[in-house]
Amino acid sequence: MFGPWNDVWLLNKKSIKQYAVSLSNPFWTDVLKSWAEYTGDPSNAIDFLKQPLWNNLNITIGKKPVCRPNWEAKGIRYMNDIVDQGGRFLTHEAIKSLKIEELLKSK
Repeated sequence: MFGPWNDVWLLNKKSIKQYAVSLSNPFWTDVLKSWAEYTGDPSNAIDFLKQPLWNNLNITIGKKPVCRPNWEAKGIRYMNDIVDQGGRFLTHEAIKSLKIEELLKSK
């Protein structure tokens, strides 16, 4: 549903809850519901920038969560990966030219 099991920790609160109810194991359902409450919803700009880009029910195209494996392979996983230091979204051309090393240096 949302990709490999270990990526579930990168989801936002709403997506984690949705994934949790799809599980048949009550233990893992409870773990994920607890994690969703712990992670919470973004309440300020910093929290917003920490939101995952992929499989996030708050970030959709045509009411469906987005996933760009080629961007994720470059290390682009969170909102702050596509926003410059002035708070402006990067252009598509700027995102395409990003290298993993550049992302790591900017963190």
